[in-house]
Amino acid sequence: MCGLFSIFHSCSPMVPSNEQCLLDLMAHRGPDDRGSGFWRRDQRRQFTRCESESPYHLFLGHRRLSILDVSAAGHQPMTSSNDEIALVYNGEIYNFIELRNELSTRGYLFKSGCDTEVLMSAWLEWGPACLDRLMGMFSFCIADFRNSKLYAVRDPFGIKPLFMYEHEGTFAFSSELPPLLQLTGGKLEYNTQAIYDFLRWGLLEHTPACLINGIQRILPGHYAEIDLADSGQSRLIQYWTLPDREPRPDPSIDDAVELRKLLLQSVKLHLRSDVPIGFALSGGIDSSALVCLAHNVDPSIALHTFSYIPNDSSLSEETWIDIVNSHTNAVSHKISDDADTLESELIRATRFQGEPFSSTSILAQTRIYKEAANQGIKVLIDGQGGDEMFCGYPYQCAAHVVDLILSGKLWRALRLFTSLTQRGGFNKLSFLQLIGQELLPSKLHQLARKLVRRPLAPSWILPDQISNVQIHLDDRLRSRTKNESHFGHRLRSTIGQANLPDLLRYQDRNSMAHSIEARVPLLTSTLADFVFGLPHSKFVDPQNGSKALLRKALEGIVPEEIISRRDKVGFETPERTFLETFFPLIEALPQTHALYRFVDRERLLNHARDVLNGKKKYHSSLWRAVSFAYWIDYAESLTTPSINSCSRGEYTEVASH
Repeated sequence: MCGLFSIFHSCSPMVPSNEQCLLDLMAHRGPDDRGSGFWRRDQRRQFTRCESESPYHLFLGHRRLSILDVSAAGHQPMTSSNDEIALVYNGEIYNFIELRNELSTRGYLFKSGCDTEVLMSAWLEWGPACLDRLMGMFSFCIADFRNSKLYAVRDPFGIKPLFMYEHEGTFAFSSELPPLLQLTGGKLEYNTQAIYDFLRWGLLEHTPACLINGIQRILPGHYAEIDLADSGQSRLIQYWTLPDREPRPDPSIDDAVELRKLLLQSVKLHLRSDVPIGFALSGGIDSSALVCLAHNVDPSIALHTFSYIPNDSSLSEETWIDIVNSHTNAVSHKISDDADTLESELIRATRFQGEPFSSTSILAQTRIYKEAANQGIKVLIDGQGGDEMFCGYPYQCAAHVVDLILSGKLWRALRLFTSLTQRGGFNKLSFLQLIGQELLPSKLHQLARKLVRRPLAPSWILPDQISNVQIHLDDRLRSRTKNESHFGHRLRSTIGQANLPDLLRYQDRNSMAHSIEARVPLLTSTLADFVFGLPHSKFVDPQNGSKALLRKALEGIVPEEIISRRDKVGFETPERTFLETFFPLIEALPQTHALYRFVDRERLLNHARDVLNGKKKYHSSLWRAVSFAYWIDYAESLTTPSINSCSRGEYTEVASH
């Protein structure tokens, strides 16, 4: 796992200035090695590598975290033997051995044991078509001098990040936001719609837009193509999307057996590493499954698990964690709350996240990675994606109930509702509300909330005051296509927009902050292709509840106590208690603070006081205001004339040769 930073000037060449410093803002992503290269375009539109002090058109920079073949053979930028392409790459291609064997039969020779060289050869052989063959997580920039194109590619699920900055013929790509913030010339122009979406919904990854205008994220399953030859024209291309087809009829094969086979294959591939591997274990079925599947794949493997144990016993899942550790003979590492370090951890997390984050669980997660790093772990396997892929959320189950109602299967809908609320751990009133919201057309949703006095947004978020611009106030992710089922829409949007992308972002930044590679075996295109071909009744049923097929697939591998439990707490922290620590910090912010351009100060403070006094229920939007305030301070500090000996990223143009 690594960090990349690349710049292309499509017009005149530029004198090198602070490219290396901007790359080093991501030193935490790759502490093991550092590499960079400059290329110059001549009058024939051909590119040749030039000295680091010479005017250049293209810069490729890389910080390396060595996981596969930790020798110098994996140094980047990596170039082909005839200099036809140059590559900087962040990620892992788990099926690189199989691809290497296939490419060897086509005449390719390999000098290293790393997947970077396999990716380079795959691109030489197939070009962008090679993306369909990759099983892994990745973002990379590849200069293909054969057709004078620069490609910036992000993996299908967006497990690895990639940002793009474009201004007056200059294109820059980065694994994280801070290097690009320094290219803005000292002035940040905030994207008000993105700010509202974060404060209200906690979402940032659902659209290309970032909090700062001029910077966008490359969406999952997309790549940017930039013309290197002359014009600098660019276009965004979607090369992968979640399968879009009607679920197949019940096949003759046993779906649970097939899913078990796919899970074991995925875990086996994700265990490929030349450095120590650990597991993030929450006690829920997803993380527990991965520990047990790894034990099944190789009973001799030394398993180390890392778990967060909150001081609040009502939020603790230690009992379930102990069951899994005992079942697999794993070495357990447990981390608990430490209120005395909350503020310093918030400041540090804000720096490494690079963007605000939606809950204090991110602070707990970063402690897991910190402890893993202390134990010498460089790869941590996580169960992220299981809830989204296999229907672990109540609103996904509610959508399936609604589909049954609308198709006239009222008895099946009632039976499922009764099972989920009596034995499945769902609160009856809350689940009824979810069903009602799903039945209600999206156009009437905002009106209904007003009638029941549940406003769409907290009173302290005043959109009319956000620079007097027109923004969308509704939940745009509720909109379904005409022929899409309610469950199909929820499954697709949860994976592609509403939930998973932001969780993956938090995980990536927290792991990279401690120079650890985070792997998610439950998120592969192979699994997605299988899942989206299943009848919806496979996901949730009266007997097994939510995650019905996953529970069946894990029988005999995961302890029955874990499979049958219905009281999953989730990765939760005592946020109201944390608010007591952070409230004085927000209260001390001056009226002139940038936060108060977007929210009403007195309403925010009064609302927080009511929560602390027990007059109102805690809502995570309060935390988002705290995180956003700290992020603004950090973002604006990056545009000052000096940070880590870097300038703001101003470039000096020289005459073309």
